[in-house]
Amino acid sequence: MASAPPATSRAQSAGVSSFVMAPIVAGSSVGVQGLETICCYEGRTLMNMDVEKTIEFLLGQQARFDAQLSQLTETMDEQDKRAAERAAEMDERHEKEMSDVRAVLAGIGYELRRGIRSSIEEHRRERMRRKSLDLKIDQLAVSVQALVDAMKKDRNGN
Repeated sequence: MASAPPATSRAQSAGVSSFVMAPIVAGSSVGVQGLETICCYEGRTLMNMDVEKTIEFLLGQQARFDAQLSQLTETMDEQDKRAAERAAEMDERHEKEMSDVRAVLAGIGYELRRGIRSSIEEHRRERMRRKSLDLKIDQLAVSVQALVDAMKKDRNGN
């Protein structure tokens, strides 16, 4: 008893590719172990496909995929760990450098405040000197004016 080929679907008649598997009727085996099937792909028939070998192949592929995925996961975990370590080292280095910068800035701030204070004090001293000189110039001007007035009186005979 032979099996009938699979019925053509609307997708096949519309030109869409399809893949259909149908079991071979018992007794039609050609001495191959495992289940045999007839594969129909776009109207072509492939016979004597060993399902057990196909399953073994697929399981082997899956096992290799799982091993590669596991290895990639392990590699990514290692890279994440190294990246975290580098980030921690960079944070530590950054904090040290910022501490050094703060120390330098504190020193500059101290020197700047000291310079400003010194400048203010010098300005105050200079203002006092100018006031003193202005006072002396005023006194000198009064004395010169008194001398000029005295000389004018002597000339006029008074």
